[in-house]
Amino acid sequence: MRSFHIIVISLAVLASASAFDLFDDLEDISFMPVEPSLLTSRIIGGKNATFNDFPYQAGLLMNKSGSGSWCGGVLISDKYVLTAAHCAKGADYIDVYLGAKEIRNLEEEGRLNLRVNASNIVVHAAYNATDIRNDIAILKLPQTVNISEQIKPVDLPSYSDAAQDFSGRSVIASGWGRTNDEPGSTISPVLRYAEVFVQPESVCRYYFGQYILSSNICTETAYGQGICNGDSGGPVVIQRGEKRTLLGLSSFVSSRGCVKCWPSVFVRVSYFLDWIAQHSDIQISL
Repeated sequence: MRSFHIIVISLAVLASASAFDLFDDLEDISFMPVEPSLLTSRIIGGKNATFNDFPYQAGLLMNKSGSGSWCGGVLISDKYVLTAAHCAKGADYIDVYLGAKEIRNLEEEGRLNLRVNASNIVVHAAYNATDIRNDIAILKLPQTVNISEQIKPVDLPSYSDAAQDFSGRSVIASGWGRTNDEPGSTISPVLRYAEVFVQPESVCRYYFGQYILSSNICTETAYGQGICNGDSGGPVVIQRGEKRTLLGLSSFVSSRGCVKCWPSVFVRVSYFLDWIAQHSDIQISL
C-alpha cells in the first residue's frame, strides 16, 4: 500500500508520499531525498478488507494551502490518532475518516468524519525531513468518539515491547492505495491489507545504511506481498490472540522496493511511547 497525493474534492491520485528515490546502481547506492509528490503508488499483493476488520484504521486528508494529500493514520484512543510527521507537517487542517471501508462513500453507515484544526496537530519537534527521523505526529480529535465494533482503537505497545525487535514475526499493514501503476488509475475504493514479515534491523540497514535507526522497524516486500510507499502514517500491527498491537507507522520505501524487494520502513512506535504520553492523556502499560 502506498501513500499518495489527491485532489481535495475528487480524490484523484496525483502522486505518492515517499522519502527516498534510489538510483539503480546497487554498487553505488545514492540516497536522494525527494518531495513526496515525485513517485507513483500501488498496493503489492494486498487483499480487500471486510467491514470491522480494521476498526482502528483512519484515513486522513491533509489540507495544505489549498492543496490536498492523502495519508493513513491509526486510532490509539477515543481522542487521539497517530500518523507520520511528513504527512501532518504544514497542514492547515486534517479531515479524519474513521470506521470507513469504502473511502469515497462519505455516507457510509457507521462512519465518522471529523476535522482536526492545526492547533490540535502535534508534529514531533525533532522531525527531520532530510533523513525522515522522528517521523511521527499526533492528532487530538475535536470530540470523543464512541467505541464500537466499527470504530475501535488499537492497543499501543507496552514499555516491555520496546526491548523486542519482532524479527521474523508476521504483521499486518492496512490502508487505501492504487492497485496498479497504470496511467489514470485512482485509489482503491475499499480498504486493503497485506500480511508481511518483520526484517532484522541489520538487513534493513544493509539496504538503507545510516537512514535506519533504532526508531525504525522494517518489513520485507518479497513474494509479491508487501507495502510500497504505503499509506504513509498508516499502521502495521501484530496479532496477539484476539487483539492487535501497533508496531509501526508507514514512513518510507525505496522507489525500487516494489519490484526489487527492498524493505518498507516504518516508525517504531514503542520508541516514542514517552512522547505519546506527553502529548496525550494515554497511560502506557509497563
